[in-house]
Amino acid sequence: MLASIKSRDFSLHFNEQKLRGEELKLAQEINDVIVEFRDTSKRLDAQYGYLESLLNKTNTFLMVVNDHGIVEWMNESAIKGLCGFKITKINELSVLNESLPLELESLSVGQQKLLAMMIKGMLVEWSVSVTRYNRYGIDMKLYSIEDVQSVLRQNEVESQSKLVRVLTHEIMNSLSPIISLSDTLSHSFDEGDVDKDDIQMALQAIYRRSQGLLSFVESFRKVSRISPPQKSWVELNNIIADLQQLYQHAFISFLIEDKHEQIYVDQSQIEQVLINLIKNAIEACEEVANPHIDVKTRTDRSSNCFYIEISDNGTGMSSKVAEQIFVPFYTTKSSGSGIGLSVCRQIISMHGGRISVESKEGEGTKFIVMLPNNPDK
Repeated sequence: MLASIKSRDFSLHFNEQKLRGEELKLAQEINDVIVEFRDTSKRLDAQYGYLESLLNKTNTFLMVVNDHGIVEWMNESAIKGLCGFKITKINELSVLNESLPLELESLSVGQQKLLAMMIKGMLVEWSVSVTRYNRYGIDMKLYSIEDVQSVLRQNEVESQSKLVRVLTHEIMNSLSPIISLSDTLSHSFDEGDVDKDDIQMALQAIYRRSQGLLSFVESFRKVSRISPPQKSWVELNNIIADLQQLYQHAFISFLIEDKHEQIYVDQSQIEQVLINLIKNAIEACEEVANPHIDVKTRTDRSSNCFYIEISDNGTGMSSKVAEQIFVPFYTTKSSGSGIGLSVCRQIISMHGGRISVESKEGEGTKFIVMLPNNPDK
């Protein structure tokens, strides 16, 4: 019985029918322990199976490697996406690229690194990271490898899908009344029931809708024709001074870490972005009793990145709206074109940076612009 417990075989149990006294009591206690072990083992196996199933569903390549370079576990994505079979040693990844095992082993814990290398005759970009943990006294490394291009393609498909929905909505809004009015006019002429005033009103409506559609198409051209940035070293003071001249509102404060900081950007394009963001902040504060807008700048020397934050105490927005605001032509304003923030994102992206938003309904909004302060970016 003890040997079976030691080998984790919980199928055996003592027959209590012929036992008496202390022997019966001992047998019952051992049987209770076996039942508890068996139930705990089943529960842990179920949890392990559930977690393994989740890890196998993710598109990220995951590998558990011990300190001797032995691969203890790989998820299905790693098996299919790397070699096509489960490897036993991390060095076996050299069949994909000779430098890959060395790149992985040289990673520091918590470090995230972008690898660009030839894999199976194709240039791939992987974001790799490693986490260290201890299992039963043995140090293990969990490697995470994500295909950057795959993520970008997925995001691109989602963005295009959103754009198509918005374009379809706007175009149909313009074409539907034009088609309807044209059909009405055609029937009027066929039936001989023609009224000069009705014709004039219908033609004016068709003209207005056609002009609206033309304006929409022109907006689309603006989005798709942004010039590449002409970067140069610009003193931050020059940009901020222009903004302060434009926005001399008492409720707008400029909190500049270092006005003499130099950043490598296209000055006119960055000013266009900031003007758009400040304009949006002012509009968001129109219904607020005591509006306040902060424009802050700071530099992260460790990453050599420059940050601009524009926050307001306006009406804020829901998470659903925040997800859509950078989609071209999406707008919640009755008179808005929906291209301002899309253009801002494109400009910042062409500078090698990113723009994000934090907002809650009734609690204001903050836009964060990150720019790499590096002439090589």
